[in-house]
Amino acid sequence: MRRTVRIITFAAAALAVLLGFWRMEALRAEAAERELGYAYQRAFFSLCTAVSELDASLAKSSYATTGALAGSLCTELLENASAAQTALGELPFAANLENISAFLARTGDYAAALARLAAAGGYDASARENLTALAAQSTPLKDSLLDIQTRMDRGEVTLEALLSADDAMAENESTGLLRAEGEFPEFPTLIYDGPFSSHIARQTPKMLEGQGEVSEAEARSAAAAFLEADESALSLVNESEGTIPAYGFSADTRLGDLYVSVTRAGGFVSIFFTDYTPEAAALSPEACVEKATDFLAARGIPDMQASYYTISDATLTINFLSVQDDVLCYPDLIKIAVSMEDGTVLNFDASGYLACHTARDFSALAVSEEEARAVLDARLEVLSHKLCVIPTEGEYEVFCHEFKCRSDDGRHILVYVNAETGAEQKILLLLEDQSGTLVI
Repeated sequence: MRRTVRIITFAAAALAVLLGFWRMEALRAEAAERELGYAYQRAFFSLCTAVSELDASLAKSSYATTGALAGSLCTELLENASAAQTALGELPFAANLENISAFLARTGDYAAALARLAAAGGYDASARENLTALAAQSTPLKDSLLDIQTRMDRGEVTLEALLSADDAMAENESTGLLRAEGEFPEFPTLIYDGPFSSHIARQTPKMLEGQGEVSEAEARSAAAAFLEADESALSLVNESEGTIPAYGFSADTRLGDLYVSVTRAGGFVSIFFTDYTPEAAALSPEACVEKATDFLAARGIPDMQASYYTISDATLTINFLSVQDDVLCYPDLIKIAVSMEDGTVLNFDASGYLACHTARDFSALAVSEEEARAVLDARLEVLSHKLCVIPTEGEYEVFCHEFKCRSDDGRHILVYVNAETGAEQKILLLLEDQSGTLVI
């Protein structure tokens, strides 16, 4: 009997301990959930504030006529757009708000482009019209967000209700962010020098202009010749559309699965890649660069020069640039990955080369090397000089003097001076280590 009582007592104690632990864990979970809810509320209120300030900045910037004020307002506009993007990204339903997210990203990028124009003296009437059009989109978004915020403050709607497609959790369907997302107007057409400019999606790759369309059989033959493989080993897996319509083929090789894409216009190999990872490095970076250079020459891609490379998993990835009249053409980029195990080319990406390669006229050299050097900071030691073409953030190119310099703290810096205007165009930092060179 005593033993039974002891067992019951121990069991009751154990149950009490378990219940205690369960209760503690439940309380912790409730506290964590409550804190997460607070974090989401803070993010939403930050989004409301940033979009309100964005709307005000758009309205003000459309009236600026002097370079100094326009630049200041565009910087303010960029900061507001970035803050709104950050706040939106912290909300759990951000993935469902693609139109709003795209609006914030494009508005910020456009503001950055206008800030550059403002620094050069100001922007024109068309830019002010674009800012007015953007303001016409931001104002309804601001009003919707502030209405939701007011209703949340009153306890009329919860953050969870914003996700409801039919607003079953909300009193008024118009308070749902998803509804605001669905009714978001079409983004205005903006033509400017930036990655979200409307002209980018309409660009035709320069190498493909005027090229006739090839058949699937011709594309397969081109891929086999490029890879030095048997045509029968290639299987058609897709026919992609988009900016560069292409045939996609796959093959089972000694390197594992291989995929190759051939453009329908002209039948150029744009990309191929394998899933092979070398086990160990046996070749030097210089030997791999030579292998890649020979690979390009054997496939009729002349006048290419190796630029920077990186090393990862016994694989050397090299950036090749075209050279025209001793001018480096950075937009004409081909990336090649070479196995440091045996020198085999594992990956090839010529999409930049196909998009940008064309005959160029360099007669607009109005600024000499000596004049361009005079623009540099006196603390920089010039190590080398080249003429080059660099891409802008949009579709354009700039003819420049490139100076590789060393700062007084030993850092390597690239300074680009516009060869037509003599203005500083861009400054890049070189991060160099045993894995290669990163340009930022």
